[in-house]
Amino acid sequence: MTIASVSLVATLALLFSASSYPERTAVEPAAIAKSLDAAGKDEGAVLFNKEDYEGARQLWEPLAAKGDASAQYGMGLLYLDGLGVTKDEAAAAKFFRLAAEQGDTSAQVSLAVMHANGTGMQQDYGQALIWYRKAAEEGDEVAENNLGVMYELGQGVKVDPVTAVAWYRKSANHGYSIAQWNMGTMYEAGNGVPLDLEAAAEWYRQASDQGHSSAQLNLGLMYLDGRGVKQSNENALSLIRKSADSGNKWAQTQLGTLYQSGSGLSKDLAAALSWYQKAAAQDHTSAFVRIGLLYEHGLGVEKDYSQAASWYRKAAEKGDEWGQNNLGVMYELGRGLPRDYALAMSWYQKAAEQSSARGYYNVGTLYEAGHGVPKNAATAAKWYQKSAEAGYLEGQAALATLYRDGLGVRQDDKLAFNWFQKAAEQGSEHAQNNLGYIYENGNGVSQDLKRAVEYYQMAADQDYAAAQYNLALMYSEGTGVAKNLETAVKWFSKASEQDYAAAQNRLGLAYELGGGVTVDYPIAVKWYQKAADAGDADGQYNLGTMYETGKGVPQDFAKAKIWYQKASDQGHTSAQNNLGLLYEKGAGSVPDPAKAMAFYRLASDQGNTDAQANIGLLYENGEGVPVDTKAAAIWYKKAADAGNARGQVLLGSLYSTGDGVRQDQALAFQLYQKSANSGDRLGQFYLALAYQSGEGVKQDHARGLAWLTKAADQGFSRAQNDLGVLYLRGENVDVDYPKAMSLFKLAADQGEAIAQYNVGVMHRDGLGVTADKVVAQTWFIKAAENGEDSAQETLGEIYLLGLGVAKDYTRALLWFKKSADQNNSDAQFYLGHMYQEGLGVTKDGPQAASYFEKAAAENHLQAQIRLARMYMLGEDIPQDKAAAERLLRKAADQGSISAKVMLTTLGAAK
Repeated sequence: MTIASVSLVATLALLFSASSYPERTAVEPAAIAKSLDAAGKDEGAVLFNKEDYEGARQLWEPLAAKGDASAQYGMGLLYLDGLGVTKDEAAAAKFFRLAAEQGDTSAQVSLAVMHANGTGMQQDYGQALIWYRKAAEEGDEVAENNLGVMYELGQGVKVDPVTAVAWYRKSANHGYSIAQWNMGTMYEAGNGVPLDLEAAAEWYRQASDQGHSSAQLNLGLMYLDGRGVKQSNENALSLIRKSADSGNKWAQTQLGTLYQSGSGLSKDLAAALSWYQKAAAQDHTSAFVRIGLLYEHGLGVEKDYSQAASWYRKAAEKGDEWGQNNLGVMYELGRGLPRDYALAMSWYQKAAEQSSARGYYNVGTLYEAGHGVPKNAATAAKWYQKSAEAGYLEGQAALATLYRDGLGVRQDDKLAFNWFQKAAEQGSEHAQNNLGYIYENGNGVSQDLKRAVEYYQMAADQDYAAAQYNLALMYSEGTGVAKNLETAVKWFSKASEQDYAAAQNRLGLAYELGGGVTVDYPIAVKWYQKAADAGDADGQYNLGTMYETGKGVPQDFAKAKIWYQKASDQGHTSAQNNLGLLYEKGAGSVPDPAKAMAFYRLASDQGNTDAQANIGLLYENGEGVPVDTKAAAIWYKKAADAGNARGQVLLGSLYSTGDGVRQDQALAFQLYQKSANSGDRLGQFYLALAYQSGEGVKQDHARGLAWLTKAADQGFSRAQNDLGVLYLRGENVDVDYPKAMSLFKLAADQGEAIAQYNVGVMHRDGLGVTADKVVAQTWFIKAAENGEDSAQETLGEIYLLGLGVAKDYTRALLWFKKSADQNNSDAQFYLGHMYQEGLGVTKDGPQAASYFEKAAAENHLQAQIRLARMYMLGEDIPQDKAAAERLLRKAADQGSISAKVMLTTLGAAK
C-alpha cells in the first residue's frame, strides 16, 4: 500500500461561524448618542438631529456654562466628532464629565467609552467600569450591555462570563438589540450559561426583529445548519440576505460563500464574486481572501495567479492570517509571483506570530523540505507540534508522519497513531488514509484489516486519490473486504481520473488481464501511457511489455526498449531483466549478449531472481561468455534458493545431466517438483518427463500425464506438443486424433516448430482431419522456416519425389542441406543419394559417400547399406571390404535382410 505524504495546503475554504464575527467591544455607537434622547426637550437637540451643528452650539454653549447637564452632554458630542467646532477630544471629555457628575446617564456612558478606549485621555478600564456601573444602576441598557462586555473580556476586572451574562440579560430585557445578540452568542457558545442552542436562536430572533444585522446573520446560520431551529434554507437565506443588504460585510461574505458552494441555492459564481466585492469594498479581509481563491482556482473568473496574489496581499497587509498564509503559499510555489522561499517564510511567520495554527504548519513544511532554510526535521517537528496542539488537522497529520518515520523525533508508532487519529477525527483524508495503512500493517496497533478498509473508505469518499488506490487494492486482493474486481476497478478509475499514476497503471493492468472489466488492450495501453508519462516505473515497464508483445499497439521492439530503459533508470528490476532478454534475443536488432549480461547483472544485484536464472542460461549456453556449466549452476542455485521456480527447474536439469555439478537424479526430481508446485510450467513439464522416464523417481505414467496436462493447460507449447504425441500414439491414453490435432494446433499457433511439423503430418496423413497435402505442405514450410529439421527433410522429400508438387531438385537440395546441417540422418542420406545419382547436382561419389558416412554414424540403415556397397565395389571411393563388413553388420543388427545377404556375399568373395 502507498501512503500519500502530508502535502502543503495551498488554499483552504474559509468557514464562517458565530465565533468568526467581530468580537464584542465596549465601543457602541448607540452608547454615545442614542439619537439624543433629549431631542424634543430643547431646541439645541432638534438642531443637532437636523445636522445644524453651529446652531446647536450657539444654543448649548451658554447653557452648558450655566451647568445644564443636557447642554454639557451636547457640547461633548460636538467636540468629540468636530461638529461645528474644531475637534477636541479633551474638551469632549471635560463636558461629558461635567454632565456625568450631574447624573446624566448618556454622558456617563460616553465618558466610560472614552476611558475604555483611551480617547482624549489615558486608557483606564477602572474609570470606565465606575462610570458604566453608575449608568447601569440607573437602568441604562447601553451601560448594562457594556458592563457585560467588560466582564466577558476581562477589561478592568477578572474574566467573569456569569456576571457578563447577568448584565447582558438586564440590557436585553430592556429591549437593547446588541445585548440580545450578545445573549445569543453566550448561549450558543455555552459561555457563562449552559449551552442552549434554542435559547441562542430565540435571543438572535429578538435582536434580528429589531434589525440587528449580526443577529440576522447568526440566526440565518442556525437555520442553515438546523442548530436550535428546524433546518430551513429559505429562512437562512432570507435572514443572511437581510443582513447583507443592510451592509453587514460578514453577511455579504457569507452570502458569497453560499453562492460559491451552491448551499441552499443555485450555485452562482458571478453572484458569489459580486457579494465578495461588496464586502471587500468595506475592507473585509475575509472577502479579500475569498476573491483571491476564486482567481487562484479559476472559479467564475479566468484563472489568474497574479490577481490571486494581489488579493491575498491586501488581506495579508491588514494582518489577516489567511491572507498571510495564502500569500506565503504563492511565494513558495511561484504562483503569480517569482518563487521566493524567504518571502514565503516571512509571511508564514507573520501568520504564526498571530498564533495561526496553519502558519505554524507552513513554517514547518519549509523546514522539513529545506526550502529557503537548512533542512531540519527536528525544527519542522517543533512547528508541527504547535500546529497540532492548536488543533490544525494538517499539522497533526504532518507530526504523525514524522513520528511514524522517525524524522526529527524519536520513532514512535503509538504517537503517530494518536496524532493521525486526531487529524482523522477532524476529517483529514491524509490522516484517514494513513490510519488505514497503520491498521492494514499493524504498525503500533493490532492489525485490523476491516478497520483499514473503513479508513481508506473515509478518505476515498473525500476524493483522496491515494486512499482510492489503496481501497482498490484491498478489493482487488480481497483483503479486509470481500474480493470484488469490479469495485476495485471503480476505485482505480476514480484515482486515475485524478492523475494518480499508480492507479493508472493498475487500471491498465485490469484492462490487459480482464480483471473486473472486459479485456481491452488499446484501453490498457492508454492507461499505461498515462502512468508512464507521469514517471511511474511500473507503468513504463508495462507499456514496454505491450510494445514488445504487440498488444493494443503495433509490435515495436525499439519502443519497448525505450520504455524498459526509462523504468530501468528508476531501478525497476523486471524492466532491466526484460531489456536483457531483448538484447539476448536480438529483438529488433542484432543479438548483444554483452548488453544482455549487463542488464541481467543490474537486476540481479537488486535481487531479481529471474535475472539470476538468465545469467545462468548465458553461462550454460555460452552466449557472450565461454560455456561454463559450473558458473551456470551457481547462478541457478542463487535463483532457486530464493524460491525462483525457473531457477529450480534449470538447476534440476544440470543435476539430471551432471553438467557443472555431480549428477543426482533424485535431487533433480526434487527441484522439478518444487518448481512445478510453484506453478512454473517448465517445472511441470520436466517433472512430467521425470515421471515418464523414471529418472530420480519411480516411473509413474499416470502422474507424468497429469503434470504434462498441467503444463499444457498453462499454454506451454512443448507440453502441448508432447501431450499431442501421447494421444496420437495412444501411449497411456486412448488414441484420440482430434485431441492430438487440437494440442498440436495450440502449440503450432505459438510458433512451436515441431508442433507445426506434426500438424502438417496430421493433414498429410488424414489423422483427425481430412487429408490435405496442400495444407500439410503449408505447415511443413512454417516448421521448416522455424528451423525444424524433420520438416526441412520432409520438404526435401516432397520436392525430390514430386509428392503433390512438381519435382524440384534445387528446392529439395536446399531443404535437405538445412536439415542435414542439423544432423538429420534422413536428410544426410538423401543428400548422399542426390550426389550419387546426380539429381540437381553434378554426380560426386566422394561427396555422396561423405553424406552417407554422416548418416551411417547416426545408425541410418539405408545409409549403412549404400556406403557398404560403395566400399565393397570401390565405387568412387577406395575399396575397403573391412569397412563394408562393419557397416553391414550394423545394418544386420537392425534386422536388415539385405545386409545379411550382402554379408554372405562378402564372405563368399573373401
